[in-house]
Amino acid sequence: MILLTMLAVAVCTNAQKEVSYSTMTAQIPVTWNAENREIEGIGKMLMITDKVEPNYYYIFWEYIMLAGSVDYAFETMLKENNAEIFKGATWENSEYTTLCGYKTIKANFSNTFWGAKYLCTAYCLVSEKNTYVFLFMRKEGKLDLSRPVVNSIKIDVSKSDKKTYGSGREEIRAFHDALVSRNGFGKEITEGVTLDNLDVSDQENMLIYEYSILIIDGDKLPAEDLTAFKKELDKGLLPMVKEQIVNFDSAKRCIDEGFGVIVAIKDVNKKLLHTIRYSNSQMR
Repeated sequence: MILLTMLAVAVCTNAQKEVSYSTMTAQIPVTWNAENREIEGIGKMLMITDKVEPNYYYIFWEYIMLAGSVDYAFETMLKENNAEIFKGATWENSEYTTLCGYKTIKANFSNTFWGAKYLCTAYCLVSEKNTYVFLFMRKEGKLDLSRPVVNSIKIDVSKSDKKTYGSGREEIRAFHDALVSRNGFGKEITEGVTLDNLDVSDQENMLIYEYSILIIDGDKLPAEDLTAFKKELDKGLLPMVKEQIVNFDSAKRCIDEGFGVIVAIKDVNKKLLHTIRYSNSQMR
């Protein structure tokens, strides 16, 4: 029975077809379905499934946001991502490998969604123009069929349709407007913290980050605790802000063009608790 199953799998996977979207190309079984999706302001997504009610999901993401390092991209776009696919995931150890000629982080994880447990393998890499995540998911108990597909993935950065902007201000504002249009703000970026805004000031050359801390209610927090909280932010927030800046190309561009940074911290009710301003020199 096992031999027949393996033979059936081999026959099924031998018949291949090419799928492509934007800069991404791969070979998949000829009977499988592929769907292209535009994620406005974020990038492209190629969804591949084996049937209408799938046992297998292969998801290719091409983000227009260029992360400065593959490690930062992996942590923020996968491990700290609160999307349904990643939220509550059990992660195994990650490892460095190579995919499409780029340094890549590969990691296995498992999660339960859509009423079933899935075993998953994720690949994350950063090219000259975009950040990529390739995700391969299969229902528990199903054979892993992903290796031929992984080996066939190609990235052609010359096909990238990433828009060029005249300034960092223009680029950040375009990203802001795209997120607003798809209700992208106000979602948890890590447990208990939401990103409520990323924009540029109209009055001065300042990047603006707004966050809400969901475990804090300013109206119920004693005055001395609020004072201590503000002091902790003043003391420890700068390294975190600098890490965010250097790891995203558009924000780094603003700093290179002389911008400073404003960070506004709000509570669970969106009440402003504290605002910190950093000069351009502090960001360098």
